[in-house]
Amino acid sequence: MPPRLILGPLLLLTLAGIARADNSRLSFPTFGLSCVQPANTTIQLTSEPGHVVLMRSPGANLLIEVQLQVDHTLDEFAGALASRNGIPIDNGTFSIGGERAVKIAGATPDGVFHSVFIIIHQGRGYLFNCVGRNSEANDQLLAAVLPTVRLESPDAPSQHVDAFFPRPLTIFNEMTMNVPSCLRTYRRDEHAVMLGAHDFLNSADPFFINIQTINLPNTRRFSDIYDSLGPILQQKLHLDEVPSWRPHPSVPNLFVSQFVGQPDPANPERRLLTRYAALDLGAGHYIQLVFTVQDDKELDIQAYRDATDRILESVSVVAHAAADSQ
Repeated sequence: MPPRLILGPLLLLTLAGIARADNSRLSFPTFGLSCVQPANTTIQLTSEPGHVVLMRSPGANLLIEVQLQVDHTLDEFAGALASRNGIPIDNGTFSIGGERAVKIAGATPDGVFHSVFIIIHQGRGYLFNCVGRNSEANDQLLAAVLPTVRLESPDAPSQHVDAFFPRPLTIFNEMTMNVPSCLRTYRRDEHAVMLGAHDFLNSADPFFINIQTINLPNTRRFSDIYDSLGPILQQKLHLDEVPSWRPHPSVPNLFVSQFVGQPDPANPERRLLTRYAALDLGAGHYIQLVFTVQDDKELDIQAYRDATDRILESVSVVAHAAADSQ
């Protein structure tokens, strides 16, 4: 189903606001897309796995989004999008990255002006949804981006888990860590966030990081509980073996387990490899990280396993949280 064109309060990673002093090409190989980021814009990542990037300029914002699978023609897909959002189709002739494009433009019922270009490439729908003060502000940003778009077959995320975002991600204002730039936020609330990578090439979701804050008021340190926690998790989650936490060799107060196999709760025919980590912040408060890799030999699982080592090596406590843990 075509999405509603909402570009309002999006959940944004704290990585947000990477500014460019001049035009610079941005590559999103796992989405099969690259484009130029215009001068005087910043980029942000939003809370949806299909959102490639959000560009912000003084007059307008541009969200580039991928629909995983489109089972309609371009005109049918664009027509449904226009009808659902109450925006008319522009009768002009357009193309993006060598593909025919359809444009819809106008104000939504809430008074926000949208200029949206839609294309279909290799069965996936790409939406370039620009929201601004007026059509002129939208056109200015779109004119700087759309002619630079290049489309190609997406790469598997395993080919890019070595490429990290240019600065660490801040989690709950208590911890920072580096994460691969192919990851997006699948879910987030006050106490939990789930990052993941969708594999468009293999139609899979091979790698996730679930991060959660946990408080155990009657426990002083995580090291007080991890010996008893392992058997509980094994029984509850039907793990192949008991996870065993050990202090990380270079990151203080970080405890890391080995990978253990388990059935996928969402699909009993599939298997997962799971690794646990806990950053002890003191006074019974810690941040739990759970890495899950889809156990499928077709997905280069070793690349994802190795990525967890590099992610964990980058973990650091935010200064005020470090003081609180003393």
